[in-house]
Amino acid sequence: MNLTMKNKTNNNAKGVFTPKDVFIPAVLGIVLIIVLVSGCIEESPETPEEFCIKKGTGEQLSLTEAREIATASECGKQGALKDTYICNEDTGTWWIDMDIQKEGCNPACVINVVTKQAEINWRCTGLLSPEKACTDSGGTVRTSMCCKSTGDFPNLCAVGACGCAPEHSHEVKICDCGEGKCFDGNMCVPVGLH
Repeated sequence: MNLTMKNKTNNNAKGVFTPKDVFIPAVLGIVLIIVLVSGCIEESPETPEEFCIKKGTGEQLSLTEAREIATASECGKQGALKDTYICNEDTGTWWIDMDIQKEGCNPACVINVVTKQAEINWRCTGLLSPEKACTDSGGTVRTSMCCKSTGDFPNLCAVGACGCAPEHSHEVKICDCGEGKCFDGNMCVPVGLH
């Protein structure tokens, strides 16, 4: 291929392209292509929605819904949700880590797929006294008459610990979690969650 160009000083002379004669138009062409193509690129393609599906029932809850429930619950009142989470298909629960500083604990907001209820699971290591576990989870320490075989801070979510006749009962410390909650021996939880 024979490329010709006119010389500025001699209009009929044959010349050769210099690198600058080729480079500048090539760069301008690339810039033009980038500008034209960039209008067609989607800036943030949507990611598919994640669901937690409870084994055996098929009941499901999206991560978006779980985060909304968590934010509107006691979880949202206690602290911010992190971006780390898991689905426990066996229990049908989303576990979303929380940004709450509590010594020895790694709290998560647990959202039930079926009931759409949320609660904080503190996931604390080491032993907490039952009194501290009660008050840390929102309960109040009180006394009550419970069965003689029952010690302090019984599981009040289960039936029977404090259901004996007066002659078969004695006074013990209990955790009163307030309306709609019960003490499961470790913390206050929504009634019916266990």
